[in-house]
Amino acid sequence: MATKSKKTKSFITNLKRLVKHHEVSIRGMSKATNLDRAHLNRLIQGKHSSPGLESLEKISDFFKISVAQLIGEQEINFSQKPKLSTDEE
Repeated sequence: MATKSKKTKSFITNLKRLVKHHEVSIRGMSKATNLDRAHLNRLIQGKHSSPGLESLEKISDFFKISVAQLIGEQEINFSQKPKLSTDEE
């Protein structure tokens, strides 16, 4: 079994932290990003080894951060909590 790269591990960690920090559900995130809930769950659980650029862009746009921040190349400022657009409001 292949080991996960540092960027993949950073992505999974950051995605989990973002979901928790923004108190967003997978359902709401799925609706806002047009990404399948099962796909998002696999990403969060680390069961999808390499998310595509389109998924990374949709997720980073949703959280109002850059792809570089999402994959751990740049720091995420967790002291800020921008308003996210979900259908759950």
